[in-house]
Amino acid sequence: MASDIPNGNSEFMWGVATSAYQHEGGYNGDGNPLNNWHRWERSRHAERSGASVGFWDRYEEDFDLAASLGLNAFRFGFEWARAQPARRPCTSEPPPWDQDVLDRYGTMAVAARRRGLEPVVTLHHFTHPAWLGSDPWLDPGTPRLFADFAARAVGTANAALERAGHPALRWLITVNEPNMLVLNTYSARNFPGSGRRGPASMATACCRLLEAHVRATRAIREIYARHPAWGRPLLSTNTYTSDIYWNDRFILDLLAAPSHVPRDRIGAWLDQRARAFGDAVRRAGLPRHHGLRYWTGALVRRAYGAAARLACRLERFGPLLDLLYERPDESPLDFIGIDYYDPFVAHMLRIPRLDEIWDRRHPFPDWLVHHWTSKWWDWVALPEGLGLFARLLHADFPGTPIVIAENGMAYRKRWRLEAPWRRDTMRRSNFLKLHLAEVEVLKKAGVPVRGYFHWSLTDNYEWGSFAPRFGLFGIDFHDGRRDRLPVDELGDNPSKTYADWVRRHRRD
Repeated sequence: MASDIPNGNSEFMWGVATSAYQHEGGYNGDGNPLNNWHRWERSRHAERSGASVGFWDRYEEDFDLAASLGLNAFRFGFEWARAQPARRPCTSEPPPWDQDVLDRYGTMAVAARRRGLEPVVTLHHFTHPAWLGSDPWLDPGTPRLFADFAARAVGTANAALERAGHPALRWLITVNEPNMLVLNTYSARNFPGSGRRGPASMATACCRLLEAHVRATRAIREIYARHPAWGRPLLSTNTYTSDIYWNDRFILDLLAAPSHVPRDRIGAWLDQRARAFGDAVRRAGLPRHHGLRYWTGALVRRAYGAAARLACRLERFGPLLDLLYERPDESPLDFIGIDYYDPFVAHMLRIPRLDEIWDRRHPFPDWLVHHWTSKWWDWVALPEGLGLFARLLHADFPGTPIVIAENGMAYRKRWRLEAPWRRDTMRRSNFLKLHLAEVEVLKKAGVPVRGYFHWSLTDNYEWGSFAPRFGLFGIDFHDGRRDRLPVDELGDNPSKTYADWVRRHRRD
């Protein structure tokens, strides 16, 4: 695995993270590009995303905001559904590319570089073009289609950067949180999908997503090899951190297996890695929330872990292993991307608020999952866990750069006059200070953390709802101007907190 930074760039990346669908706006309306959420947006399953926060037209303003905070990196997406759009859900063959969209993404990359922001690009962030149908990751042909998009989008952006006299893209995330996409589609029905739920669908979808990562990685590397002046890219997939091995670390170990173990011994090797991971997490003895909800959640966690292990039977990942072992000396992970929120599955249960009990947007089984499991604003803030999981990754993948691709906390604010709310009353500024301090501890301990990205610069459309508020800058979604507000209704100014921290530590 790679341990150096291409093109001589070794400065730590202080940044913010966004995604195309959640921030750009302009999806799933009349005449808009359609993605796999369009039916849910037009039903009672999800709020309309509408203009969201308007990043598509206001990216320069948001880049200016990030630069004004002293940041030097910005994570954003190239959206497949916009680059290869269909105005109706199903077509007999892939529609043509929209070259103007691909050029626009190149212009975004140039605009970021002009402001001293390293563009970290995500190529798939949970959504796909509607013309692929509701369950493309159960189809063996989708990974090749995605690799074609990835190579085309990156190549176009690099050509624009080269013309403007800027370096090519360096940091690329192919597939965002494949573990959460699979769980939210084929375990809980929090994301659209019509395929059968259960371990078989979960494993097939995971296998296809990881195939897509490998094929896209190879296609992008081939383009860079044809353009030596572009240097060498760093590619990875990022996962949502979990204390269940089979729901997170299994993915990284599976991708890395060819460089560690012969194929006929991979099962025993993975079982050994799972035991070692579980023992390390238990030995850490991190403080966790206790009480009836926690202990009930701990029982659910045991059942959940057993189901995850069942889903990860190796025979279900045969196509991926065939692909990986074709080139056993080629690493599909140039760095490790982690998204750290609340990794402890025992925290998953909650008591819904009264207005949620009467919410009937979902069928009864989905209603139970949707409202009685932890929501964004219930996630437990545990900064010590960020250090623990980063150190465990460093121990198992020594020398491999680690990027904290997402970390953040949400308030709940559903109604215009409702005050932002969290069960633990934590303020975002305090959350930032605690987690950034953990990042500094890791850096001083020699863990090769290369970047920290706060989710997110602004409030945004959070998978069917505008209620979760994650932004350093707040947004009044009832006001069409969508002004970026640095001070929230609680008097907190997290953007200043982050800016002060970054400026102090960039000087150091």
